[in-house]
Amino acid sequence: MSTYFIVIILVFFSCLLATKTFQKNYALTSNESVNYTKTTATNFFLFITVAVLTFVAAFRYSVGTDYNSYSFGFINYVNSFSSFKDIFNITDEPGFALLCRIASIIYNDSISMFVIAAILTIVPFLYSTYKETASFTYITLLYIFCGRWHGCFNGIRQYLAATIIYLGRHYITERKIFKYLFVCFLAFLFHRSAIFCVLLYFVYNEKFSIKRLLIIVAGSIVLALNYDAIFSFVGWLDNKEFIQNDYSTASVNILRVLVQCCPAILAVYSVLKKGTKQEINNKQVFYVYMLIANAAIFIAMSDSAYLTRLGVYTAAFVPLGLEYITRDISKKYYNVLRYLIVIFYLMFWLYEISNSSSLNNFQWYFNK
Repeated sequence: MSTYFIVIILVFFSCLLATKTFQKNYALTSNESVNYTKTTATNFFLFITVAVLTFVAAFRYSVGTDYNSYSFGFINYVNSFSSFKDIFNITDEPGFALLCRIASIIYNDSISMFVIAAILTIVPFLYSTYKETASFTYITLLYIFCGRWHGCFNGIRQYLAATIIYLGRHYITERKIFKYLFVCFLAFLFHRSAIFCVLLYFVYNEKFSIKRLLIIVAGSIVLALNYDAIFSFVGWLDNKEFIQNDYSTASVNILRVLVQCCPAILAVYSVLKKGTKQEINNKQVFYVYMLIANAAIFIAMSDSAYLTRLGVYTAAFVPLGLEYITRDISKKYYNVLRYLIVIFYLMFWLYEISNSSSLNNFQWYFNK
């Protein structure tokens, strides 16, 4: 696990330097808040941060449960690809097949696919996140400790799809349904489960309300009571009967579910503390709803490890969601609260990594 700790140390200091080189501009807005301007030095240190995380993810070897299956899958995709139209014949997820084909043209080895996938998953996700916050150290550590980074070592296709959904999140708040549906379609080309993300458009409302919260809770109960219907729908998407196995019927570790519920509890508390009638920033309301939806999915799907993977999409909003809600929970103890949150997720991250044989023994592609 030494590689992970070295990465965390490098990322911590590069983010710290990025924050220190940020230029503060006071009283630029009507409420005299502080705006920030990225300097050349800031962009350089953010580049270092993103580059380190991407490089390690790209050049890992046999790290992640699905690594070998993706490596063999790459060979099958490339060997079955003779023309552009073949991507619709060899797989139901042509976006990934096309990625593999492009990767093989660059360098005909699965490592090229892993490199491109890492770049497309990590780089746009982090840069999109950095546009919404100046807390680079806090948000990057959460990105790692919440599991987004090592998560993309496993379900590559689904994390690519989740990144696409994440990048199109502003279409939800802007209420541009057709553009958001197009985003879902693009994500669908990489992983068919992305079709469920259409529902996120209807989860959001411009104002927080207890009624909407209860609707989400009711929706999670309906999902929890209709596993067979969900499995049938999944089978319909795959054009074949869904056969349940040990993975689809295995319960999720209760600790993992509780960890996903904590941000939602904080989110609801932050809104109630401020008062539902007070004016709350649209973006904050958006992340509150996404954190609630995330908890609802993990609770509802907790009796199926297979279905719980739908949480990959909603869990993407946890880092920025925590950044937004902690601003309003306690101004006096703002930094203390953030330290406690980082420590909490660090402990869970250590627990997950140390208990995963496919992750804790990190190997480099160069040493295979």
